[in-house]
Amino acid sequence: PTTDYYYRVVAYNAAGDSASNVIFVPGLPKAPTNLTAVVQLNSSLTAGAQVLLNWTNNANTVTNVIVERATGAGAFGVVATLLPTDTSYLDTTVVPGSYSYRVYAVNAVGQSAYAGPVTVTVTQPGSTTVVLNSPNPSFVGDMVTFTATVSPMLATGIPSGTVTFTANGVSSPVTLDAFGVASFSTAALPAGTYTVTAAYSGDTIFLPSTGSVTQTVNQVATTTTLTSSLNPSVFGDNVTFTASISPAAATGTVKFTIDGVAGTPQTVISGQATYSTTALGAGAHTITAAYNGDANYLPSTSAPITQTVNKTATTTVVVSLNPSNVGQNVTFTASVSPAAATGTVTFNIDG
Repeated sequence: PTTDYYYRVVAYNAAGDSASNVIFVPGLPKAPTNLTAVVQLNSSLTAGAQVLLNWTNNANTVTNVIVERATGAGAFGVVATLLPTDTSYLDTTVVPGSYSYRVYAVNAVGQSAYAGPVTVTVTQPGSTTVVLNSPNPSFVGDMVTFTATVSPMLATGIPSGTVTFTANGVSSPVTLDAFGVASFSTAALPAGTYTVTAAYSGDTIFLPSTGSVTQTVNQVATTTTLTSSLNPSVFGDNVTFTASISPAAATGTVKFTIDGVAGTPQTVISGQATYSTTALGAGAHTITAAYNGDANYLPSTSAPITQTVNKTATTTVVVSLNPSNVGQNVTFTASVSPAAATGTVTFNIDG
């Protein structure tokens, strides 16, 4: 079927033969041979690769050369219709995956047999993930934003997919935007130094990649304010001292110190700790409250306050034998209230 034929018809008589034209009848074109396919790197392309095909044309009467391509196990389809003299084709539309190519020639009669198929595999280009953080360092409770930018390696495509941020053991997936950027914000990091990672998942074109950044979270400074429930007070009164810690999220304990003597630590609840006493003697007393801090909040000490304790008023009642007779023994008894009073009583008779 690939043989070309030439025909002519000649008439004869006694005078001789007639002139005749020659008719050419082409056969099917001969198939191309020596088909090869090579993957080449090209960083100006989306996937960073192209496939170069080369073959040998063997037909003389060809109108076009046709290149067909199949993706994976899919069907072949035409990707290029070339001039009859073309012996190569550069496929710049490939993305990572397996491709098969075959080539045939066509003329007015029909098509040749195929050259090929030949199969190549286009590998995925790499990616890089760069993570930035702001602010750094930060303080407990600050909102910190981590931004991951995923970039292609030796390609021009924009990576898609997700980036998973992991901070303090907690993972949070975020979808990349149209520019290959993903952001994650948190205010939940305790005080300390953390390695925050951003792991890109990869997509149909680009390989996964991971980036990381160090985040330092500092303890927050506190202030301690000390107040008295009753100042001045009277000896024997129940006085409550309250230490208020700011920020109120602080936990831990507070030691109340009275005249240089520190008491038992009191637990901070909802930003406050209290200490109550009825044992303050009359006079002026210096009180301070010292917050010990916790994992996230720094210690602080209040300004001292002076607690004034006044003496308690007393009443004295004298009881005796009245009336009495001359020479009779009379006893005078003084009863002092409150009964906790100590000291002496001076009895005056007639001034």
